[in-house]
Amino acid sequence: MTIPVIARSCALLDFELGDMLQIRSCSTGLIRRVETTSLVGLETYVQHHLLVHGNFETFQIQFRPAALKQLFGLAMPELTNQNHAAYAVLGSNVSELRSRLEEARSFGERVHLTDAFIVELSSDRPANDSIELSASEILRSQGNCKIDQLAHDTGFSMRTFQRRFHECVGVSPKS
Repeated sequence: MTIPVIARSCALLDFELGDMLQIRSCSTGLIRRVETTSLVGLETYVQHHLLVHGNFETFQIQFRPAALKQLFGLAMPELTNQNHAAYAVLGSNVSELRSRLEEARSFGERVHLTDAFIVELSSDRPANDSIELSASEILRSQGNCKIDQLAHDTGFSMRTFQRRFHECVGVSPKS
């Protein structure tokens, strides 16, 4: 089975717990194996197709627009339209979480494990900032909001708002 990986406005941490999947690039046609645990940035266009053989089981953590920047201090523009082996970016803690998720006996147990993982990471991080709130408003309104009003609400100039938004979310607020 071939499944297009659609454009999406959130980054995610993807755990492949079943048979190995392959991914085919739309631009080059090259096929490669999917990492068992991947950190995937937001995607602005369809660039891959998943090639599914056998039994597959996926568990994903979808992050709010600026959450990866807040939790891990990641440079979001570098993650946009990219995916990486999660352990290479986030460290060994994510590999330990993957092992626990594999051993979990239910979806609820997996949710509990990932909640604990995120809470542990977020204990040292600030609460939602104005850019996160603005990005959430853009998502909530499905893009039907005024960017200049969001910039005004943050207290930033339009240029500073656009720059900070790009740093925190990975795309411009108008994308």
